[in-house]
Amino acid sequence: MYGSNRFHKIVGKNKEFNAYLYRAASSSFVLKIAITGVGFISSIVLARTMGAVSFGIYSYVLTWVMILVLFAKVGLQNYSVRFVSQVMTIKKWSDLKGFVLFSFACSLMSSLLIALAILLFAWFKSNALTPEQLQTVIWGALLLIVMTWLDVGMGILRGLKHVGLMQVPWLSRILLFTAYVAVVYLIWNRHLSADKAMLIHVMAAMIALIFSKFILYKKLPLDIWKPKASYQVGNWTKVSLTMLLTSAVFLLNRRTDTVMIGLLSGTYDAGIYFVATRIAEISLFGTFAIDSVIAPLISESYEKKSRAELQELVTTAAVYGLLVLIVLILVISICSPFILKIYGEEFVVAKRAIQILLFGQAVNALAGPVGFLMTMTGNQKVAAKAASMSALANICLNYLLIPRYGIEGAAIATTISAIIWNVILFIKVKSILNISPGVFGLISKEKP
Repeated sequence: MYGSNRFHKIVGKNKEFNAYLYRAASSSFVLKIAITGVGFISSIVLARTMGAVSFGIYSYVLTWVMILVLFAKVGLQNYSVRFVSQVMTIKKWSDLKGFVLFSFACSLMSSLLIALAILLFAWFKSNALTPEQLQTVIWGALLLIVMTWLDVGMGILRGLKHVGLMQVPWLSRILLFTAYVAVVYLIWNRHLSADKAMLIHVMAAMIALIFSKFILYKKLPLDIWKPKASYQVGNWTKVSLTMLLTSAVFLLNRRTDTVMIGLLSGTYDAGIYFVATRIAEISLFGTFAIDSVIAPLISESYEKKSRAELQELVTTAAVYGLLVLIVLILVISICSPFILKIYGEEFVVAKRAIQILLFGQAVNALAGPVGFLMTMTGNQKVAAKAASMSALANICLNYLLIPRYGIEGAAIATTISAIIWNVILFIKVKSILNISPGVFGLISKEKP
């Protein structure tokens, strides 16, 4: 009863914020649905026209590319959300100009170095790889460079509070990719190899990158171009690298299962599990949309030293996110068997893995955006330590469970490690920020 009364008090207290959260999160949610819906169609067409073997090669290389993109961004995408929102508040345009230029220059250099390392790896391993695998890796190296710049630009747009708009280039990339794949499959009726699919992905990403740069140029304040750029390279590098560690370990937690299945069971099982994780991640749409909106707001509330405002923000976001998550989990649980059959009969075995992943996401949603609460309030080192502990547990559990239980073992390992991450940060948020994380703010008797 107390929780119910507190819910109505917190949620109903700031109607202006609730309206903003609804508008911004709704646009982000709709775009996320569109992105995933198009991506879902694309993955079905890919799986059917490529077969499980080629699709496994493509999805495995793509997983590695997405992991390495995170390192190529050197933490700048996430740091952009925090820094840009803070600078916009005080209107220090010279710092904003310097940060934007620094972000793109730094990420370009790092992505080129990592791409070169990938090409050297492909050259040394050329005798052990099939021609299809070798070409897929080469095109993946180019995709890494393009995706790095695309993601850094999205981070800056997010810091400017254009949460919905930042996803438009991402949607355009998937639309272009899907359109070409559909033409190959439906009109030309040709088999699509893994390397050709990766090449198509590169071309689509390049067009999306050009589009994203146009959007960013239009949305940056005109005043940014007037003063001389001011650079705080030492401070930016220090903070962004710490956030890189947190983000890298967090992504490794999400992708370790797929990578280790590929290493321990082969790319065939990796492709099947890849589909399972994508279906399970649909349940996170609401959480993703709301977290995208509140991340810069968390930074602003913390800078204003308003604990009451921060508590309201976190509790409201967590409650809405959990409600949407529950609905989506029910829908996915009912529909997943039918969805898997669309991919092909060989993918039906992923049903139980999906159920395990959904259970973990429901448990973790109770804690709310604890990761953002740490990184957006200058406690990124705490988040990095928690993420490292979670990653170590993830690797060990995957190593132990995959040989015995296959893709279900990977799902169990990922679920347990994610719960470890959320429990650790839940405790840290309570002790450091002195607020009640997630939906537990409803039952907290401490006045915010």
